[in-house]
Order: sequence, then C-alpha cells, then structure tokens
Amino acid sequence: MPHRDARCVYVARNLSEAETMVSLLASHDIEAKVIDGTSAGLLDGIEALTGSSSRGIEVWADVSNHPEVAKLLEEQASIIEEKSQTGRQHGPVEVVCESCGKTITFAGDLYGTIQDCPKCGSYVDVGPGEDVDWEAEVDEEMASEEEELTGEDNDSTEPRPA
Repeated sequence: MPHRDARCVYVARNLSEAETMVSLLASHDIEAKVIDGTSAGLLDGIEALTGSSSRGIEVWADVSNHPEVAKLLEEQASIIEEKSQTGRQHGPVEVVCESCGKTITFAGDLYGTIQDCPKCGSYVDVGPGEDVDWEAEVDEEMASEEEELTGEDNDSTEPRPA
C-alpha cells in the first residue's frame, strides 16, 4: 500500500473522478487540488496517457476547519459507485465527441460520467447523455426569475390591470 500524505482526503480511480471531488469541495468553499504521479514528478509512463494510476489519483485539502468533508466525499463516492455498478451492467460504451466527431469507446464502469476526448480534449458524456435544449432552459429560467421579481405569471392569458 502506498504512503499517503496527511492532506490526502480522497483517492480517485481516474482524473475525472478526482476533478469531480475537487469541484464538490470547492462548492463548499474548501480549497482542494488533484495530486497524481505526474504532478508530483513521478511519471509512470502510461499513467500520463490514461489519466489513471495504479496508486490512484489523490485529492488533497486542508480540512482542519471543515469536519463535514468526510461526509461530503463519502456521499459523492457512493453516487460514483452506483454509476459504476450501472456501467458494469452496460459493458463498453461507445460515444461520439460533439466537438471533433471522433468515436470513443469507454469502459462500462465510466457510464454516467464525463470524460475527456483523447483527440481534442473536450468533455464527452459517457452513456445516454440527456439532450437538453439549453436555449429553452435559459428562457424558462429567465421567465421564472422575472415572475419572481414582478409577482406576475407571464404565461397567464388573463388581461393585466391597467
């Protein structure tokens, strides 16, 4: 078992998982960073190409003033494990990068995650990504905010008082 630094709060299986944990901590105002063999100067050949390590990719954070970190990470790890279990049932997942058009095959345990395209570096959804009409989402959100500000229902067919 490799020696772990005391600042290590989580060991991820891949870079995407580690970055997810850093983002989670950041959303709770906890500064964290990804540490792996590459960033620590211990390049292990294939590790640099695959984004994963036999030692795992560490997430470091100063948690001395944040006792809730362990619970946050445990909950997120549980969600990741559930997705991984679902992925193992699916087998390999083939996706097409929306940016460059490359067809990529990911292991089933990455199902439901976001990974980097090995050709162009763009993010790709592994699994049945939801087709979201972002313009409609933004329009709906703006209408909702306007309704909250004015107290009026913009979809109402009733005439407004003069």
